[in-house]
Amino acid sequence: MTGLGITIRHTRVRRFAPLLASLLVAAGIGGYAFLSGGPSYRLATYAMPHGRVGMLAALGGRLEGQANHDGTACFWVASEQDRRYLIWPAGYSARANPLRIIDDRGRVLIRAGDNPQAVRLGGGLGPDDPAGRSIVGCPTSHLTWIVAPD
Repeated sequence: MTGLGITIRHTRVRRFAPLLASLLVAAGIGGYAFLSGGPSYRLATYAMPHGRVGMLAALGGRLEGQANHDGTACFWVASEQDRRYLIWPAGYSARANPLRIIDDRGRVLIRAGDNPQAVRLGGGLGPDDPAGRSIVGCPTSHLTWIVAPD
């Protein structure tokens, strides 16, 4: 009888093994998303040549952003006059819940909507694309701001 009991248990385990494996995988993915702070999104970025002096202008306004279904995100600074679409240093990314910018060291740099007053970002005006192509995640390349690394 003992042998029969062991056979029955092994049969039950085999029958439920795919379900158990699926649950463990789902829990792992859910746990990773929870611990990492939401999905990651690609941003419009640029490569800063090593040793180059950063831009010293400042941009102020209200930081806004949106995550897109294609895995990209767009951030802009809005003022009463216009929107400046932001191009970030290489290595920066975005995370959701809440939508925020992560720098190249993994630190939260800024959150969209954190401060409804105004943010100030160092950097400089980005070039307009004469062909009218959009930057990654954003609807246009017109009125861009290149964010200087901190």
